[in-house]
Formats: sequence, structure tokens, C-alpha cells
Amino acid sequence: MDLNGGVVVVESGKIFGGDSGYFYIGSMEPSGSGNWNSELTITRHDPGIESVFGDVDQFKLFGSIRLEGEDDCGRPRLMANLAPKDSPLQMTAELIRVADLP
Repeated sequence: MDLNGGVVVVESGKIFGGDSGYFYIGSMEPSGSGNWNSELTITRHDPGIESVFGDVDQFKLFGSIRLEGEDDCGRPRLMANLAPKDSPLQMTAELIRVADLP
């Protein structure tokens, strides 16, 4: 299992974020019962970093995000299951809300 960390901001149905090698821009739409459909464009900003999907400069991920309750500190916890279209590869990311936006 590969582990990496990053930061994601979700505001008004838009997703913005990044990690040490890539930045993410996308959207999420409610699909009912604490679930959202999502689409992200992932773009490399550090040529020395390779993604879990290989040595690519840009790719799209599609999938779902669901509310999974709370973490040990009572913060909302989301699980994202994302994959490139028509690919057997998939990634799961845990998202924990750490602050409210102003």
C-alpha cells in the first residue's frame, strides 16, 4: 500500500488541492445519502515525482466520495474511491475535515 499526504479544499461543489508532486482541481455533486460523484484533473508540478498511476503529467480520476462518520476527534471523515476511466486501477483516499472556511 502506498501512503501519501496532501491538502484538499472543498467549497461550493469544487475541489482544489495538491501534494508534493501534483495538484488537483475538480468537482463533486451530491448523489444522495451522504454520497457525492466526483471528477478530478490531476496535474504534475514536480517532474521528479511519479504518481501511483505511473509517470504521467496529467490524468483524470472519476468516482465517489462518501461520508464515513467521524474520526477519533469527532471530525467528519470522508472516503474517496477514485480511478481513471476504463482502468482496473483504483485509489482510496481518506479525507478529514480539519477547519471551516471563513
